[in-house]
Amino acid sequence: MPRKSESGHVQVPASSPPTRGKGAAAKSQPRVQGDGRTRGTSDGVDLKKALRDFAAARPDGWNHDDWIHFLEDLKARGHNINDRDAVGQMLERERLGVLLEKVPGMGPQRIQKLADSFGTVWRLRDASTDEIAGAANLPRALAEKVREAVKR
Repeated sequence: MPRKSESGHVQVPASSPPTRGKGAAAKSQPRVQGDGRTRGTSDGVDLKKALRDFAAARPDGWNHDDWIHFLEDLKARGHNINDRDAVGQMLERERLGVLLEKVPGMGPQRIQKLADSFGTVWRLRDASTDEIAGAANLPRALAEKVREAVKR
């Protein structure tokens, strides 16, 4: 029987009967939600948590082999990885969030604003202190701390 997760998304257990009718194949594949979660995964593993765990374990980034192994692991867990660019973008946002959470004074709303404005550590590294401050309405001193945190 389907149940709702804490985020309100419907989770379908692996024992659910297959969908019949038009588009049945597409409905049986896990689908990425706007917040990075998937529906219909075989073991109920949350994509956002997998992305967060991977990024947190590698705050300085990862190499090609790490990326390929991570994608294979996601696929083995039942996640749809057909759009690797989308998975990569979500992973970069998680990495940015992991780094920004370590900056004193950065709460979830400020992190979200910076993630929305810059999207990746690389883009935030290239931003000036004034651009960072303006994007999230930060005091200049905090924007300087953010810039230092991502320059490492």
